[in-house]
Amino acid sequence: MTSILEPVRTRAPRPRRKDVREEAQSSAAWTTPEGELLLEKLETGVYRLGSDDGVRGFVEQAGKVYVVLHGAVYATAVEVGQKLDFDEAVELLRELS
Repeated sequence: MTSILEPVRTRAPRPRRKDVREEAQSSAAWTTPEGELLLEKLETGVYRLGSDDGVRGFVEQAGKVYVVLHGAVYATAVEVGQKLDFDEAVELLRELS
């Protein structure tokens, strides 16, 4: 017998949908005419783009939008754009540097 005070579950809970980026590698590197670039995952939704010269900036996921931050220090980096596609956000940051 069910008490009035006990919650009644009417359907099974939905499984949490995993973000594709969570399953991806934590870093990626590629060579450009300017030198080697390294994209590192710092934490869930935050990526750092660096090169031989140092850190170029960050890409932060905010819901469905990727915010592009230009600067070497995350806390003081300046927002320079927003993209709906992760690859476009990284490309914008590469073009700025």
